[in-house]
Amino acid sequence: LQKTEIRNFTTEASNIIISWLFYCNKQKHVAYFRNGLAKWLEKNQNIKYVNNKYIVKEDINYKIVRDLESFIRIILKISSEHIFYRGHSNINHMLHPSINRSEKLIKNEAKLFQELLLRCPDDFVDCNSHLDYLVKMQHYRLPTRLLDITEKPLVALYFATNNFKNSNESGEVIVFDIKDRFFKYERSDIVTILSCLPLFDLSDQNELYKLSYLDDIVDFNNRETVKRFLHEIKIEKPAFIDKIKPADVRKNIIVKPSKKNSRIIKQSGAFILTGLINNKVNLYESPLE
Repeated sequence: LQKTEIRNFTTEASNIIISWLFYCNKQKHVAYFRNGLAKWLEKNQNIKYVNNKYIVKEDINYKIVRDLESFIRIILKISSEHIFYRGHSNINHMLHPSINRSEKLIKNEAKLFQELLLRCPDDFVDCNSHLDYLVKMQHYRLPTRLLDITEKPLVALYFATNNFKNSNESGEVIVFDIKDRFFKYERSDIVTILSCLPLFDLSDQNELYKLSYLDDIVDFNNRETVKRFLHEIKIEKPAFIDKIKPADVRKNIIVKPSKKNSRIIKQSGAFILTGLINNKVNLYESPLE
């Protein structure tokens, strides 16, 4: 990092930046943080070291687990209505859905969606909603704005420990304690809203993102891009009222789909369905003036 990038930070914050870059073992992560971490830290100073190795926000209850017994003991203490888990074998893994893991993918989201439908139409004949399409595409490994999670902690632990390349690597299980307002079933209106986003190209998504900061809900819904977006929503839900809350297109929610494929059934699967706030091109973009 150049000195100009860290001159406004304390020595501790500077060390955290350097250490985090050191532990990122993929060049794309290094490039991403070199361009964006300084701006992120400027707004998020409430971070800490764990075990002199990992960077964690202060409000996260982070625990180091070294055996199955310790893991189960921690899980049994968790008591809440909506608990979900996510496991991955690289602790430095960025918690983004696959479509947001590269600029090239997010720029071609609409094209990827349409091309798969054109090439494999028979595989989607049983899809009744935009979410159905995304879930099936996720099953086929197409990058989507869905992030897999599970209701079973041992399933998450399996994914956190199953793919180590060497004995020095660490996996991670993330526990999501979801408040009611973020937990939705697949027929929810906001699920339909967010599931329609992949049908719009990046320029339209950026326009929706900027417009979503408008305070006037009538003004928002009268914009041409929003009208086209509403038309797509009403293809799935003809009775949908012609009114979208602007901020809804930016939200991330937990959605529990119907048990329509074996993977969801076996893993007690659910998804984080991500809105436009996760588009990398928008991470440091100012809202509409």
